[in-house]
Amino acid sequence: MGRSERDASVDAGEWRENERRALHPTPPTPHPSPRGGGERVEHAAPGAIALWAWAYSRLVDVALARSEIDPARIVVAGHSRLGKAALLAAAHDTRIAGVFANNSGCLGVRPSAVRRGETPEALAARFPHWPTPAFAADPRPPEGLDQQDLLAAIAPRRLYAASASEDAWADPEGERAGLVAAAPAWRALGCDVPEIDAEASLVPGAAFTAGPLGWHLRAGPHDLTRADWERALPHLLERPR
Repeated sequence: MGRSERDASVDAGEWRENERRALHPTPPTPHPSPRGGGERVEHAAPGAIALWAWAYSRLVDVALARSEIDPARIVVAGHSRLGKAALLAAAHDTRIAGVFANNSGCLGVRPSAVRRGETPEALAARFPHWPTPAFAADPRPPEGLDQQDLLAAIAPRRLYAASASEDAWADPEGERAGLVAAAPAWRALGCDVPEIDAEASLVPGAAFTAGPLGWHLRAGPHDLTRADWERALPHLLERPR
């Protein structure tokens, strides 16, 4: 398509509708409402998170075209908004063997039912172009679903999340809770996932590895640091048994 890496990941004000149409030119069509009731939802075009996820899959295309890449060990990583996108990409693209979501917060690994830090309403108010137009207009998850269900779609592949002690907006406790809530999906698929202590003290350095799942809490603010990479990559790149 001739678009640059910056074009695919930019989140500046000029992105919005013009970029949405350029990357996804199909006109919006009515879709059944995910909340039931028989009503129709207009503007079913993707939001920026979905388009960034699509870009991850295009990078997987490039990786698979290179003979030196092991197709069984392709992982994707993202920080903040791109952590949300990396999770969505992995849920849809089974060629992705693992995902590292750093400080992904709301619409990332943290369930929307957790009402701390950034809520779906706050996210949609600040960044209405990130979700679909329908969700931006009514930022509630479909009844009975939450972010742990998105994480479950990644099972039985590897998932690593990281939090930061000063990142109250992303909510470290809620991010850990999302992994705990999603863990039964891995167990149901035969993975050895020990019980995770959801009540363990949230102090910098707190961490767990539970089969394909992993998480740590780093001291400091909303950021992606060398320390985060050093904790996440060994877990994600462990060779399949």
